[in-house]
Amino acid sequence: MPAPRSRRSTRMNPPPAPIPEDDGLEVVEPHGDEYTAQIVEIDGDGDGDGAEAEGEDSGRSSRRGRAGARGSKRMSASERRRTSRGSMKKSKKILTPAEKAKRRAAHLLVVKLLLGVGIGFGAAFALWWFVLRVDERESIARQSLSQTETMIKGIETAISIGDPASAEKKRTEAIAILEIKELAFAKPGFDPNDPLLASPLLANQAVAVQERLNGDLKTRIERAERDLRAGSNLRRIQSGFSRVTGTNAFDDAQLAVFEREVQDFLDNPVLPGAGANADYQAEYADQIKTIKFEVIKIDTEKTRRESAITDVPVREARAQSAILVKQTKFQEALATVDELQRKFQNADFTGVRQYIGDAARLAWESTSATAAQHWITHEAPGTTPAFAETAKFAAQRLMQAVVDTYGMPEYVDKAQALLNTYR
Repeated sequence: MPAPRSRRSTRMNPPPAPIPEDDGLEVVEPHGDEYTAQIVEIDGDGDGDGAEAEGEDSGRSSRRGRAGARGSKRMSASERRRTSRGSMKKSKKILTPAEKAKRRAAHLLVVKLLLGVGIGFGAAFALWWFVLRVDERESIARQSLSQTETMIKGIETAISIGDPASAEKKRTEAIAILEIKELAFAKPGFDPNDPLLASPLLANQAVAVQERLNGDLKTRIERAERDLRAGSNLRRIQSGFSRVTGTNAFDDAQLAVFEREVQDFLDNPVLPGAGANADYQAEYADQIKTIKFEVIKIDTEKTRRESAITDVPVREARAQSAILVKQTKFQEALATVDELQRKFQNADFTGVRQYIGDAARLAWESTSATAAQHWITHEAPGTTPAFAETAKFAAQRLMQAVVDTYGMPEYVDKAQALLNTYR
């Protein structure tokens, strides 16, 4: 174990200072001749002192030489790095003519590519603008025509499945789609120079489609509407004939009302109660013929029931009142019975009066329901305009008939109120 150094020796001989790192300063080492000259000059001054000085200078020179050598080595490495970096910068900045030519060619190629892209974009834009671009008015017009054609297909389907209300609704919507300024509102005789017009060709197409919607398609929808009504009325009348006789037969009042309904169908199979219509009678002649073959059942049953009345005055009152009930002259029928009662004071006409009263009530219920159905048809959005007006007229006519013929205030007042509603 080494002996510890004394504090005194430490103070007398401090540890050597660390060698400073290279701070970028250049140390110039004196040449060997200069050291020699210094030594010779010292020697010429004295013997002892000169030798001593020479020894001291020699030691210091040796130390400086070693330190200078180390610093020289360090400075040489730093200087080499700086030189290397400078040479690299110079090599980057200085280009040969061939390299300069290549660089110019590369720059020119980039410019050409950018110019080519710009020209290509411009050409594409010009092609779209002058050739491919569709005018906004034309786009709107074509879209309108396309939508209309799609709706026409829907109309065809609705007609084929017997849904005239849906077909008419689609027809109305299709007409509205065509009525735009870009298509001159689908009206013939438009101005081909109208600035709002998409093109005369598209406008003419719209006129043709409009004519089809208001022509062939409208006619077919109206026919489908009539077929639907006539078929429903036919089935209702046919079901009534099953109750003319049998255990579930109509009573006398019900039979009288049913007889009236049959006659209304024969007069107008599409809108019963609207009055006789020769066109509808010809259009649905087969259905009318089918019902006429059944009417004989009603006449036969009425004769049988009248024959069953053994009381002569009652039978006479019943026969006369039946004629008036068929004409819906109920108050007049009651008046006829009253007259017969004065003639046959002992006769019992209670049943006849009951028959007239029940017939009036049932006739009112049937007539008011039919009129309400006609008014609903008039108001329905899927009803064609022509048929809607016809249905409105039928509802008014039925109520007016009650006012004119029933003669009984309880029904006349109700009919007048509904008549004012159906205006």
